[in-house]
Amino acid sequence: ICCCGNYRRAVAELPQKVYYRTPDGGIALNLFTNSTKAFDVQGQTVTIRQETAYPNDGEVKVTFTTAGKTEDPLKFAFQFRTPRWCEKITLRVNDEAPVSIDPNQQKLGCFVLDRAWKDGDVVRISMPMTWRLLRGRAVQDGRVALLRGPIVYCIGKDQNAAVLAK
Repeated sequence: ICCCGNYRRAVAELPQKVYYRTPDGGIALNLFTNSTKAFDVQGQTVTIRQETAYPNDGEVKVTFTTAGKTEDPLKFAFQFRTPRWCEKITLRVNDEAPVSIDPNQQKLGCFVLDRAWKDGDVVRISMPMTWRLLRGRAVQDGRVALLRGPIVYCIGKDQNAAVLAK
């Protein structure tokens, strides 16, 4: 983003970037945030409700509601972004056994759940937010940033000279 106008536009467009449709007719979850979105999938309405405190923690609950002409499960692919800052993601669908996901091994940075979805299905995504240090390079050589999950904590030496002197 090169200027103030682009920043404001990008922030205003964020609600439109939470979910996407995939080329195969599935649904992709791109951003982790409290939200509700309805989609037409094969002529039936599928509503996704996402509940999370992200980025304060890495727990995400996604509930599927299917309202259609039939009570039969609806088969489609649901995918979600697998952030590379997370070493291991644990995924659980309803009461099924949890699945461990390595974000670095996912094609295009997403994990795909291709299954028959029933009304009330719940997906729980758990992304542990460990603390880590990132060493600066080039102009930032000799500096370090403190990270937790997607959040970067920094102290500028010029703006915080008194704090750093202590």
